[in-house]
Amino acid sequence: MASGSAFPGLMAAALFLPQQWACSTPSAPPEEDTGFYVASSEPQDRDETVVEAVNPELRLSRNADPGTCSQRNVFLLQVTDSGNTVTRYLDYQITFPDDGLKISMEPDNNLLPGFWYMLTVSTAADSCTDLDGLPIQPFSSYFYVP
Repeated sequence: MASGSAFPGLMAAALFLPQQWACSTPSAPPEEDTGFYVASSEPQDRDETVVEAVNPELRLSRNADPGTCSQRNVFLLQVTDSGNTVTRYLDYQITFPDDGLKISMEPDNNLLPGFWYMLTVSTAADSCTDLDGLPIQPFSSYFYVP
């Protein structure tokens, strides 16, 4: 008894599985929320061509809360060329352009030529926060006024 099957005694059967198809708009991957931080600074870190009349500025990832950001936690300092030692504390005013997306430091006098300066944000107990109370991440940047 010859069967046309390679496996005698087995019957051929077709197996159909139901499949579901749907069309949708591809979604973008979820954005990672990295918190409240300094996105950039002006002057940029290690800039060695900064003018004496500069008003340094920090550009932020979120709107700063002006009630928590002050000279207690946002600093403009004159430092040694290594940046390890503060040589002079500067007098400056802090403003919040672009609804707090920036923190601008306006020195009371032009910066002295021939020195390095540091912009830094402290994360002490009374740190600068965004409008939701999230504390800013630590930041430091150096620049030189020739």
